[in-house]
Amino acid sequence: MQVILRTNIKSLGKMGDLVEVSVGYARNFLFPQKLAVEANELNLQELESKKERKRLQVEKQKKDIGILAQTLIDKEFVIRKKVGEKGKLFGSVTNKDIQDAIKEKGIGLEKRSIIIPEPIKTLGEHPVNLRLSANETIRFKIIVVAEK
Repeated sequence: MQVILRTNIKSLGKMGDLVEVSVGYARNFLFPQKLAVEANELNLQELESKKERKRLQVEKQKKDIGILAQTLIDKEFVIRKKVGEKGKLFGSVTNKDIQDAIKEKGIGLEKRSIIIPEPIKTLGEHPVNLRLSANETIRFKIIVVAEK
């Protein structure tokens, strides 16, 4: 009997997979636990439409990520901090400081997605990474200047 999995099942497959199982296993375990549905014409059409919606959503998300990445790379973000002797900062530049500098340019980001490779404690240009998705990051520069 063919069924469509509604959740990930370690021994069978991932959510949305069309798998072949015994009739007893389907009727006595998968259906009562709502882990799968029968692979009839209606359910197969619904599965295909869900896959298409997911594909379109991923495409749109990739396009938005590309626009955001290009915007960040093209702009300069200046952060003003108090400076002590020899150009050393009082404290260091934080994710929140970078988020605020980016927000001034009209771009909203979560501060958790900003990755600072090493603590920024001096004036000048510094590279910063931004996690766009689970497997995509971009690098852009911030400029730290002395506050007057």
